[in-house]
Amino acid sequence: MAIKDMYDGPKTQVRTVGGDSEHFPIEMGLHQGSTLKPFLFSLVMDAITNHIQGEVPSCMLFVDDIVFIDESRIDVNERLEVWRQSLESKGFKLSRTKTKYLECKFSAETGEVDVDVRLESQVIPSRGSFKYLGSVIHGGGEIDEDVTHRIGVGWMKWRLASGVLCDKRVLTILKGALAPINEKMREARLRWFGHVQRRSPYALVRRCERLVVEGTRRGRGQHKKYWGEVIRQDMARLQVSEDLILDRKLRRSSITVVG
Repeated sequence: MAIKDMYDGPKTQVRTVGGDSEHFPIEMGLHQGSTLKPFLFSLVMDAITNHIQGEVPSCMLFVDDIVFIDESRIDVNERLEVWRQSLESKGFKLSRTKTKYLECKFSAETGEVDVDVRLESQVIPSRGSFKYLGSVIHGGGEIDEDVTHRIGVGWMKWRLASGVLCDKRVLTILKGALAPINEKMREARLRWFGHVQRRSPYALVRRCERLVVEGTRRGRGQHKKYWGEVIRQDMARLQVSEDLILDRKLRRSSITVVG
């Protein structure tokens, strides 16, 4: 009831250098800056698209971002048209300028040469890679661009913080107690491990654990460690068991690093 009252006849005004405008009504949309905005938008999206949503990962929604995964451009076009009609019938609109598509080349076969991905009559441009929820996804399956992006973001954050952390004139008590980076990384790995293990065995992230890549072998030199191997070493170093990691309260007291 309280949320409904917030959207019952709301008015606003525009503040300019020359003064404030007259109040005018807001007849559509959500309150800008409201912490409830993503939650309310997700509720509405689920309500109006529940009958056309597919299973993960073929259909993924995150607030106002929608990802479709299919085996052909024809199938993608059909799903785009279904979503366009469903959303526009409720007053929503798919962005013609922000919609892009990425084609993964898993084989040398070239099919659907004359088929374009379209949103109504507009041709959707193809991309070699795109960024989704902070990760750069490449059409060829490479991760170099994503790794470079993450290193750049980390370096930028370090540059922002180093001005204070490396300044001898700033008191240590103001900088805070900093834990070794390897210990914080171990904490993050074990926290994510507990999060993954609590999911259903049929969840996408759990199914990835059972993937087997055939036709590859480790090269010469020191072998790179698999994620599972690193997790087992982390638990052995802290002398904790998998059951303890799955218990949130015990996990916090066992793996949390102060700083």
